[in-house]
Amino acid sequence: MLTERVLPINRGSRWALAFVALIWGLGPASVWAAEVPESGRDVFHCSEENTIEIGDVADHFITVFVCEGMRFVGDSYVASFEFNGSGDYVAGAGREIGYQILTYSDGATRVLRFEGTRTPAGSDIDAVLEGTYEITKGTDRFSGIKGGGSYKGKSFGGNGYLDWTSRYSLP
Repeated sequence: MLTERVLPINRGSRWALAFVALIWGLGPASVWAAEVPESGRDVFHCSEENTIEIGDVADHFITVFVCEGMRFVGDSYVASFEFNGSGDYVAGAGREIGYQILTYSDGATRVLRFEGTRTPAGSDIDAVLEGTYEITKGTDRFSGIKGGGSYKGKSFGGNGYLDWTSRYSLP
C-alpha cells in the first residue's frame, strides 16, 4: 500500500519553489533556446550608387548604395537579398553602415544591420570589406530571432562577395 507523505514547506523552500515555477513558466525555448551557428557566402551586385564629394580633404566622398544578391549556405542557395547602405570614404577607405533584408523562398525574412570598413586592395575599384552585423528582425519562421555575426569579403567595382559567420536563436 502506498502512503502519501506531505513535506512541510518553509519560507526558503517557498521562494525556491516560486523561482522554479517562474523559470518553468517562461518555457524552455525562451530560457534555454539553443544558438544556431551558420556560415556561408553572399554574392552581390550594386545597382545604384550616389556619391557626393565633401571637399574638406582630397578624395573625401560620401556614398549611398543599393545592392542585390544571393545568399548561399554550403552549396545551397538559401535566400535573395537587398542591402542598402552608406559609406564615408577618404581615398577609397572608410566606414560603411546599412541594412540587409534577406527573403527566403517561403516568404520569411531576416533584417540585418551591418557596420564595417572598406579598405582599397590593389586597383581603384577593388576593396576588402569586413565588419559585423546584428539581426534586428525576422518574420514568419524567423519571428523573434536574435543574433549576429561577422563578415569579410571583396568588392570589384559594383560586384563582390562576403563570407560570413553568425549565431542566432529563436524563441
